[in-house]
Amino acid sequence: MAASIDLLAQKGFPPGILNSLKKDGITHLLDPQVEAVIGFDLLGSEDLLIALPTSCGKTLIGELAGVGTALRGRRAVFSVPLKAIAREKYETFERRYSEYGLRVRLATGEFTEHLKDLSQGSFDIAVVIHEKLKHLILQNPNFLSGIGVVVLDELQGVSEENRGPNLEFLLGLLKNHRPRVRRVGLAGKLSSTDPLVEDFEGRVLSTHSRPVDLHEGIVLSNDSLAETALSEYGLGLPIGEGKICIYRSHNSQLVDATRLPVSEFGDEEEGTFLNLAAGLAQAGETVLVFLSTRREAEQAALFLSESTSLRNQPPTEEEIESIRETKLASALRNGVAYHHADCSAHTRSLVEEWFRSGQVRILCCTSTLAQGVNLPAHNVLIHPYVWNRHGLQGELTLLEESIVRNMAGRAGRLGLEEGQGRALLVAHSEREWDLYRSLYWTDFIQPNRPSLLLGNIESHLLAGIANGFSTEEDLSGFLSSLLSHRFIEGTAALRQSIEEALEEAEALGLAHCMASRGLHEKHWTLSSLGRVIALRGLSFETGRFLSDWLDRIGQDLPEPLTLLYAICSCGETQLWTWPRENNPQIRAAWCEEIRDRLGDEALETLGDRETLDNSLSRRLEDAAKMAMALEMWSEGESLENIQSEVTGISEGVLQSAGEGARWLLDSLGDIWRVRGNPSEGAEEIARLACSVGTGLPAWAILWNTIPSELLDRDSKLKLARVMSSPQFLTNPEAMSLVRHEIPAADLKKVQTFLGGGPTL
Repeated sequence: MAASIDLLAQKGFPPGILNSLKKDGITHLLDPQVEAVIGFDLLGSEDLLIALPTSCGKTLIGELAGVGTALRGRRAVFSVPLKAIAREKYETFERRYSEYGLRVRLATGEFTEHLKDLSQGSFDIAVVIHEKLKHLILQNPNFLSGIGVVVLDELQGVSEENRGPNLEFLLGLLKNHRPRVRRVGLAGKLSSTDPLVEDFEGRVLSTHSRPVDLHEGIVLSNDSLAETALSEYGLGLPIGEGKICIYRSHNSQLVDATRLPVSEFGDEEEGTFLNLAAGLAQAGETVLVFLSTRREAEQAALFLSESTSLRNQPPTEEEIESIRETKLASALRNGVAYHHADCSAHTRSLVEEWFRSGQVRILCCTSTLAQGVNLPAHNVLIHPYVWNRHGLQGELTLLEESIVRNMAGRAGRLGLEEGQGRALLVAHSEREWDLYRSLYWTDFIQPNRPSLLLGNIESHLLAGIANGFSTEEDLSGFLSSLLSHRFIEGTAALRQSIEEALEEAEALGLAHCMASRGLHEKHWTLSSLGRVIALRGLSFETGRFLSDWLDRIGQDLPEPLTLLYAICSCGETQLWTWPRENNPQIRAAWCEEIRDRLGDEALETLGDRETLDNSLSRRLEDAAKMAMALEMWSEGESLENIQSEVTGISEGVLQSAGEGARWLLDSLGDIWRVRGNPSEGAEEIARLACSVGTGLPAWAILWNTIPSELLDRDSKLKLARVMSSPQFLTNPEAMSLVRHEIPAADLKKVQTFLGGGPTL
């Protein structure tokens, strides 16, 4: 059923668009893509859920739905979970469609240059992250006017603890908007009983088969175990060199056996996991190795780089010069790397690029790499155990089937030469052999379990009021339409939660009720503070605390460190990844330093968040360390200097915490503004928020136009000290100023991004 891309001409796609797709290597549509275009009326008006295994082309289906809508004069929005994915899609769409005349825009927490165009409707295709889209809709009720379709990527994320509730709320907003906005959802394989299937009223495009088969294998670590497994399935493969792998074909479901190469180093049985990674890489194949922790990923990469000769062409010394981490640079010289959240966005981008090109053969990573990053591999090797955060200290638990399936999906992708990919587990005992098959060789897919209504609904309730659901009946109807409604104990329980949240909101001055035009039903309206909480997604506690704190300090804005300490003491920061200090003496030293810096008077304004009797909670000890680290980050201190002061800190962690702090500071600025305080204070908070979010002080902030994936923060600071604007990099005469400031490979990429072309 596969067809030429020219089939799209029948649906109104002009030659200019088709030629652009062909230029990008898209000449044919896969079977599911043809089915979406013809069988499901891809450009129609009804909601559509695309639930396909990896490598089946669901991303292109969503892209065609959006582009086709834009070609008909209606705007399209692509909503994705991560800013890295948003940046990648934006660059793809810009390359493919801007020459034809379609206006492509981008909005993430980091990138805000296109927000004015988005608010004015001056775009044809917008790429946003889920949280930004929710904010745009709540901020401007008319934002969805003229939008024909919203494509929502990675919908299986509705079950995630942190991001899931916002995505669930966004789905509900779009479903209940009038006039109706069409939703096209993209997800992996789903159960027929999944709440997403019901939410899309059963209009689901799904298939079992992948265009590139996936061999779901279990490697037996010793000959005795291998003989037992082969005998169980009646397979006649003789024991010999390498390790026996019993695998199940994803497409045919048939079980067979093969022999895989292993490299000889270390303990033969216990080292099978890494020996296998090395053996496959030495055979010329790429290997993604998923491990439980960042430390394990680093240790495995360093061990493999020292123990293995891959005989490939690793990144050149000029390219490796862009990597600041000494350990990673050493591993890269042997074609091995690691990838996790501690790495900077720039480092992660480079490692991904080198893995795609084959310069890196083995990439050791954590589960974050499985979330939407387009990084295909011949082999995925999975250590299926993870530390159980909710169990006994040091206890390991097996990964859920859905997580392992998502990791396995990186293998066997279109574009790789092999006819199949491999997803491999290593069994060291008969128990593991049985356990892995029962858990992971299954066609049963656990339905998603969204949790918005199972937790604190405070800010989402206010967001519902902000979107026009002003009565308890309206709110109940809206919340009842959400995915998690099926998991609560009936409508009565929901109504009770609504009543309790509204009572608290009224008591805190966040919402007010009034009788409506002689009717008995009360209508709710938000106070100015309540609206900030709704739009920013703050907890009641944090919103009220920040407002009360501003009451106490009056209209004189305190110094930046005080602002940072205030927001770092909010409960939301407890969800951030941050190197907690276990040594009580060091924790006390951080607290003493912040007392010396701020003084007792400033600390007293924080109310019950701070005491003067040296009895601080662990949360406030963390806040002291976090605030001072972010102060150094925002003022342009080098990463090396920050790391000398803050043990265990990394650029990736600072980037992540900086983005979170920017959100809280922006919220604080909104509260400052709605209280009628001087506008200069709001502007000062906004400048601090921008500097904390980017790691660039005001004098270097223009360099934020260069994506973090292209240039790390310290390099931007070096350039900012010798030239005021990035545009000077397009001038060949200016290059003498910066030739020795940052790596040549980085400069070439930045120049290309700016449009000047490489001149080095």
